[in-house]
Amino acid sequence: MKKVFLFLMVFVLLLSTVSCSSNIQKLFFKSDSDIANAHFEQLLDAMGNQNDAAIKELFAQTAISRSETFDEDVGRLFEFFKGDFKSYYDWGGVAAESGFNDDGSGRNWKKIQSTYDVETTEGKYRFAIEEFVTDTADSNNVGIHSLYIINGEDSNMQVAYNGDGKYTPGINFNKEYIPDNVFN
Repeated sequence: MKKVFLFLMVFVLLLSTVSCSSNIQKLFFKSDSDIANAHFEQLLDAMGNQNDAAIKELFAQTAISRSETFDEDVGRLFEFFKGDFKSYYDWGGVAAESGFNDDGSGRNWKKIQSTYDVETTEGKYRFAIEEFVTDTADSNNVGIHSLYIINGEDSNMQVAYNGDGKYTPGINFNKEYIPDNVFN
């Protein structure tokens, strides 16, 4: 009788665990969108406070070293982004790419690409971001690799903004991908 009772208890616990698994998963694991949004909010906070050290801390060291004008671009970012933050729209998700020992070295990496529309008290801005969230072979790759920003008035607000699609390291201003005669 005790074995039957014990079996029933284990069975009930398993069933309740299955029904709660999505809540448990949310408790311990963040989605790519949650990660991207949290990092973007840190970026917005650093921009709002014009904190160049905080901006630099969000970027991957490899991106900083590959950008010839990174320090100047941080100052330019503060001049470009005007007004107090009001809201942002994340276009419903991110793109993610990862590799697990794909080169045979044991390296595990993951990068996410996100796009945002931001409204401030003085205008609308669009952002496209590529960041590495994991790289077991080189921690200098972890952080924002590429940041694009454009004034909303200079961009098609009906589609998500992806910069020029090249994901050039550093901070990139007013670049937008425009296909060559798509209909020809």
